[in-house]
Amino acid sequence: MQIVKNIFFSVLICSFFIFFFYDAFHYKSNIDDTFNAHTLERLSPIPAAQLFLKEINGRWFSHFITAYTFSLLKSNYTAYALYVTFMLLLFLFSIYFLHKKYSFFYNNQAPSSLSSCGFSLMFTSTLYFLLFDGRQEIWAWVSSVNNHLLSVILGVFLISFLLSKNSTRHTIIICVLSLALGGLNEVNAICSALLVSICFFYSKYILLKKTSIKNIIGAFFFISLSLTINVLSGGYASRMNTLPPFALLQALKNTVHSFAFPILQYQLIPVRLVVLFLFLLFLDVRIVFTKKRNPSFLTLGAGLVFICVLSFFMHSYILSDVVPPRGEVWVYALMLFAVFAYVNHQKSTLNIKK
Repeated sequence: MQIVKNIFFSVLICSFFIFFFYDAFHYKSNIDDTFNAHTLERLSPIPAAQLFLKEINGRWFSHFITAYTFSLLKSNYTAYALYVTFMLLLFLFSIYFLHKKYSFFYNNQAPSSLSSCGFSLMFTSTLYFLLFDGRQEIWAWVSSVNNHLLSVILGVFLISFLLSKNSTRHTIIICVLSLALGGLNEVNAICSALLVSICFFYSKYILLKKTSIKNIIGAFFFISLSLTINVLSGGYASRMNTLPPFALLQALKNTVHSFAFPILQYQLIPVRLVVLFLFLLFLDVRIVFTKKRNPSFLTLGAGLVFICVLSFFMHSYILSDVVPPRGEVWVYALMLFAVFAYVNHQKSTLNIKK
């Protein structure tokens, strides 16, 4: 039976890589990538990043990365494909790293590298197909990758280091990651800061384990500092001025609409159901039903649901539209990992072999 499961898992992962590489090498550059490439033909990276910050967008770390990226890639589409492949590998490694750190933090026993690698591949493949309609926007669009996907990657690394053994080196890394994270997608940064508080609650009151309050405060401070730089920049004001007027009721409607998209896109329902089934099969999720619900986990779950709803609402409110796929990826990644965390808790409670 396990051989059959492994075959299905392998098919899912291979399908993911086939679609990813096809999109990466066939993606046509859009207006943002073209503008960035042309700007870097006449300006060096630092002046270009300053221009983006003051007049275009107002996300300082994204502009820094984008400026250096396009100064190297220029208008070479093959180089674009190699770059987004590198970012995919970075995403895979971040999930691999989180799986190892979380498992050791929770179980006091590190999983094997093969186990963490398998989880990273299954997690990313599932995430890819859940957001299949927006796959090019999320994974193949260089300008989007340098902002939205990168903010997810840095957020994953931030949580991983917060769950790691406390040390001066880790504290420095946490502060640097937080500073960079705040200079990317603002909504993801705010929600990541809230998630940090959830992790603190989870570790202290559910796992009864110590988490460095110094690192928590450092993460909050540097995310807030970086966000302040974004909000006070001329580029942020320019971006806000190009958006439609904010409307609360419309934002609420668009939030509900965004959560309903997986059902409304009926042609993709079979794909989503299959990949979710395979992910749950990979986690051995049947054990979830063998134990009564833990009130602490229900509280934690309510907190995570609140963050997910808040993320969608803020995107809808700011954009006056439904949440685009590049804004959805943070929430979907959080929900998938929350499922893993709950199943892992059940396994630990019932002493089921990992």
